[in-house]
Amino acid sequence: MEDKKVPFEPLFEKVKEYINTTLELTKLKTIDKASGIISALVVQIGIVFLLSFFFLFINIGLAYWIGELSGKIYIGFFIVSGFYLLLSLFGILLFKSLKRNLADTIIEQSLKS
Repeated sequence: MEDKKVPFEPLFEKVKEYINTTLELTKLKTIDKASGIISALVVQIGIVFLLSFFFLFINIGLAYWIGELSGKIYIGFFIVSGFYLLLSLFGILLFKSLKRNLADTIIEQSLKS
């Protein structure tokens, strides 16, 4: 009876090729996710930057306007800053909720296909 030998080299080559292809695909998917997250972050930072200047100048104008109405400019700035102090205190009270919502949004964006 003749002993038939099964050539394992082609099988090992196919397995090696499969592993390399899988690793390359995983690498490309990771790069795609990271680039999507980074590009969204850069755009959002730019928007926040521009909106910050907008709100800065609106608040300066509002403070001057309130100051003119009250007769003393510094009172307008105190009133506007007091408003932001109250808003900040409200934010501190809601910190855990805001943190959880932000974390959920980041996770959702990370897992989006």
